[in-house]
Amino acid sequence: MNHSFSLRDRLSSWMTHPGFVNGVAILSILGATLFVAFHHQVTKGFVPENFGDRNLHTHQIKRVLGDASYWPEGEPLRAFSYPLPNVIGSWLFEQVFGSASSLVWLIMVTAAVPINLLLLMRLLDVSRHPYRWLIALVAVVSVKYVVEWDLRAVNCNGMYLALVLGALLALKHERGWTCGLLIALSAALKLYSVFFIPYFWWQRQWKALFATLAGIAVFFVLFPVAYLGWSDAWNMTMSWLATVRGLGQGTNVLELNVYVISPQFLLYHLLGDQLAPQTVAILTRLIQFAWMGLVTAFLLLPRATGSELPKSWRLAMDAAALTMFPLMISPLFQPHHAVVTLLGAFLIARIIFDPSTSWKWRVGLASVLSAVLAIFEVGPSGDLRGAGIAGTFLLLLGTMAVIKRWFPGPSEAALSVELGSSSVGSAGPFGRNAA
Repeated sequence: MNHSFSLRDRLSSWMTHPGFVNGVAILSILGATLFVAFHHQVTKGFVPENFGDRNLHTHQIKRVLGDASYWPEGEPLRAFSYPLPNVIGSWLFEQVFGSASSLVWLIMVTAAVPINLLLLMRLLDVSRHPYRWLIALVAVVSVKYVVEWDLRAVNCNGMYLALVLGALLALKHERGWTCGLLIALSAALKLYSVFFIPYFWWQRQWKALFATLAGIAVFFVLFPVAYLGWSDAWNMTMSWLATVRGLGQGTNVLELNVYVISPQFLLYHLLGDQLAPQTVAILTRLIQFAWMGLVTAFLLLPRATGSELPKSWRLAMDAAALTMFPLMISPLFQPHHAVVTLLGAFLIARIIFDPSTSWKWRVGLASVLSAVLAIFEVGPSGDLRGAGIAGTFLLLLGTMAVIKRWFPGPSEAALSVELGSSSVGSAGPFGRNAA
């Protein structure tokens, strides 16, 4: 009998050992990522047609550069609004890698998943946590819907997030110039990062601010002029701006053959037959301003307790809000753009596994991640999926607001985890000190 208990205890100890748990978590993350990313190509062939958005993107950049315009006169508006430095950079990428460019791109998209997790570990001080990959697995599973979508679409949202996380890590370590250049590069990939400019000004991160502005000048002005010449660079920039404005006007968004889930699309889809276009446009603006107000209120929210949260936590929460903010006001918001929710999900998972977190907080935060997973997986689908994803944004923003205002912060026990204390690892994923 004692031998039976001894065997069971040894098995239990082995299955909760950090090495075993991390190994299972790593294999689960890498295996699922590789399967989702490469399954379609392996089963149907490594041909351009099977590379999703990458194939469409390549076709569009050839059209834009060939026409020297995003929106040639007399042609219909197209759902392509990537900045000009992205277009030129993608074209040069094609020239360098030739027929292998799509495969190289797919490898980069796939590698972005573990790279983002490693960056998040460093940003949130869990790179030496005994159960760091379990934290990563919980975060990825909660938002797996959008991570899978980005992998299947072979889009660059994961790479965009990696640039933003690299910038945040640089800012955490007081390397403002590096931070600004990475934010500028991410804005050249997807324009969303320009909203970090007022944030840097507000936070008085002058090096990051000036580096961002300088980088944007290089990527958006000098780079296009050097490649296209002044005249074509100017004309194509103007046509890009016209396209961006056109996509945000009236019912144009309904005519685009893409998986749009923006509030603008949702309102026109649901109310377009009952209300005048001008009324729907007003409702769209009201929702956008309300979202802007919520994000601004979150950024300005003060602490209610005497203790301060770690700088990295506050930086991560602000960045999570700033990366979600432009998506809700973009007419071209699509599911895979929401990969940025991985930042907020990882922060919540990190707090759940903090040794100083009480069980009350753990249950509440675990319920939030479960709700995020449920909304993504079984929430509204089809043309209404945007309502569900908007709900996850509100849930994550609200949860971070509660953490920012009331969470007591990590204790000395938590700091020992960040320094790699073996005592916490031997006590299981939650440590011995959980209240």
